[in-house]
Amino acid sequence: MNKNKMTGQELLKRYPKKKDDYSQVLMTALYVDADRVYELLERADIEGKKLVIEYSISPDQGPSEPVVAIK
Repeated sequence: MNKNKMTGQELLKRYPKKKDDYSQVLMTALYVDADRVYELLERADIEGKKLVIEYSISPDQGPSEPVVAIK
């Protein structure tokens, strides 16, 4: 196990400073699923993946609730 594993809070603090597309995804993820965002960030970091915002239907087909996923 990696002894240098960062917590979800540490990971979240690292990205907004970059001002890139992923930092915007993280801010949206925090708004959409604040209760789980730290846990999801930790899992994504361990798996070498990132968080994404998904919708159950395409935005051009109508409104749907966003969901935070790891990909």
